[in-house]
Amino acid sequence: MLVNGEQADTISVQDRGLLYGDGIFETILCQQGIPLLLDLHLQRLQRGCQALHLTQPAETVLKQEITSVAEGQDCVIKIIITRGVRARGYRFDQHDATSQRIVYASPCPEIPAAYYQQGIKLGVSDFRLANNPQLAGIKHLNRLEQVMACHPWPDDCAEVLTLDQHGHVIEGTMTNVFADIDGICCTPALDQAGINGVMREWLIQQLAELTIDCQIKPLTLTDLKRASSLFVCNSVMGIWPVHTLQQQSYGCSAVTEKLMHHLNQHLSARFLTFEHA
Repeated sequence: MLVNGEQADTISVQDRGLLYGDGIFETILCQQGIPLLLDLHLQRLQRGCQALHLTQPAETVLKQEITSVAEGQDCVIKIIITRGVRARGYRFDQHDATSQRIVYASPCPEIPAAYYQQGIKLGVSDFRLANNPQLAGIKHLNRLEQVMACHPWPDDCAEVLTLDQHGHVIEGTMTNVFADIDGICCTPALDQAGINGVMREWLIQQLAELTIDCQIKPLTLTDLKRASSLFVCNSVMGIWPVHTLQQQSYGCSAVTEKLMHHLNQHLSARFLTFEHA
């Protein structure tokens, strides 16, 4: 673990990231020390810094620190940027260029092969996300909504969907969602709430290159229930097809299978693909 480039595993209790969630973060999968989708992660980090008036660390510094903590291994890198220690109170001086930078590595999560090969059961959380267009899309440190959306968690579900105050499907607690509706690959609009995931962004780019229709638009549970297939995704776990949502069963569409194979070929052999029964 590096804190501002130095080996450390503690921060001040007065850090605004701890006190107020005043900061942003990125979670990056590394394969043999190589950070996957790094450019997209750094671009989103830049957008987050700009939105929160945080000083963005130099990309060269972040890349050096990622290489240092990854040590050539398969791991997950987390980058946290906070506003650091300031005088007590919510207000801050946006001309103060100091910020705190934390970079550390964790083992890759153990993911059951069945999640890729047979798909998952997807639940729906009763907790509703707040609509805030000024923070929508940003991976900021305020994750209390996701914490609350996880409780209670259905024992047989690998992920649960979250909706906003108006009943629009936004995302999973840790994933973005795609649905095959009338032959079009659809994903929820995230201009009012949610995180614009790096894997979501990459898949939208790939769909365009594969000339597969993709629409970003408001979606409801009713829309998802008339879909022929669903999947959820993020940059650490890849793509999980959904086999069940609220007693409704789904297959794995040709588009989902193509994306899973495409992802495996281009990024990581760690991501498995769907297997037909």
